Amino acid sequence: SAQAKVTYVRKNSDNLPIAGYSNATPLKSLMWNNGAVSVKDHYNSYKSGREQLYHEGSRDGYVIDGTMDNPYAIAYEHLNTQSRDRVYGNVSLTGSIIPNVLTVMLRSGLDFSNDFRTQQKPYYTMTYSQGMYSEQTVRKLEVNTDFLITYKKDFTNGLSLNVSFGGNNMVYKYNNILLKANMLDVPNVYMLSNAKGSSPFLMRSSLTTSSMSRKDMSGAMPSTSTLSKCPLDCASF
Repeated sequence: SAQAKVTYVRKNSDNLPIAGYSNATPLKSLMWNNGAVSVKDHYNSYKSGREQLYHEGSRDGYVIDGTMDNPYAIAYEHLNTQSRDRVYGNVSLTGSIIPNVLTVMLRSGLDFSNDFRTQQKPYYTMTYSQGMYSEQTVRKLEVNTDFLITYKKDFTNGLSLNVSFGGNNMVYKYNNILLKANMLDVPNVYMLSNAKGSSPFLMRSSLTTSSMSRKDMSGAMPSTSTLSKCPLDCASF
């Protein structure tokens, strides 16, 4: 008999909010501002352009804590996009070489994903006064394949023989490429070609692993059996 199953998942987002205790979250900005400052004050400051004036040295009429980014700017301009494709599934084959005596099972499973992310910060951000833009591609692949051969034989006087032989092989590959422009030449133009002064920063990392394990068991009497396990692991970076 044969069975197969494949699933495809597509995920898109124009902005994935950052959670936790981080300067990139609107809630932390609100929490550390003066309690007398209302949400409306933040909105008015964002819409009027006072954030830019503050960073350029003007403090006139500025009542908001200048050590944190405006929560509205974080929500609408500090964007984190994602486009992710994932395919996973498995296939299995089962058959009898000798009916009720010798059977064979073979199966394999795959999980692959391709994740493209971008991050952007406008001019006058606390950590990036001249803006920032990055592109990141993360690819993952995992393939697991195993087989099992089983021999069963019943004898007289209640004796039986059950022998199984099998193995498993796992391959895992990970690739991460990050391109980042730490300063932008033209404000609000989010492209790697808009990097100021030099080429975008490049970071690449990859991992490939493979492992195999086999177990053998044999026995003719209930009191006698042998068990062995032979693992093999390797990795490359």
